[in-house]
Amino acid sequence: MITNQPGIELIDVRLDHPRGGPPLVRDANLRVTGGERALIVGAAGVGTSRLVAAVLGEVTPGAGRIEVLGRDVGKLRRSSLRLLRRRVGIVPQDLCLLEDRSAQLNIVLPLEIDGIPRSISIVNAARVVIARARSGHLGIAGDVMRCAALGRASRRFFAPADRRA
Repeated sequence: MITNQPGIELIDVRLDHPRGGPPLVRDANLRVTGGERALIVGAAGVGTSRLVAAVLGEVTPGAGRIEVLGRDVGKLRRSSLRLLRRRVGIVPQDLCLLEDRSAQLNIVLPLEIDGIPRSISIVNAARVVIARARSGHLGIAGDVMRCAALGRASRRFFAPADRRA
């Protein structure tokens, strides 16, 4: 469901190349409202990973402003950034899954780190895996991996209501 709630907003953002040269991103303006999903794709070396890192507050833009959930990322302390990152779902290009865990346990991992009881998180992770299987999206190993990565990115939806803040 798309809302008018704040999501991610880039305002005249410039991202410089870490090794110098022309900027990777120049005069970028983007608004993704609450409930929308956005894909950031591009060829290797064009700045897609750096853009995501800037949205998460891991990289400082050379110019402009980035707001996430109504907060200026550049003005947040490290502790506030950590809390903000927990509310944004990111699926990286390398899925960062643990090979010795099932899809369900890969989904549960960030919930455990956030202190969600396993009795709650394991049931909710199972629902994600079952729903994907019923929809026919678990045909090959890559689909299982993508399901687990999406489940991790959506972890805030599986937490009890009092833990979603």
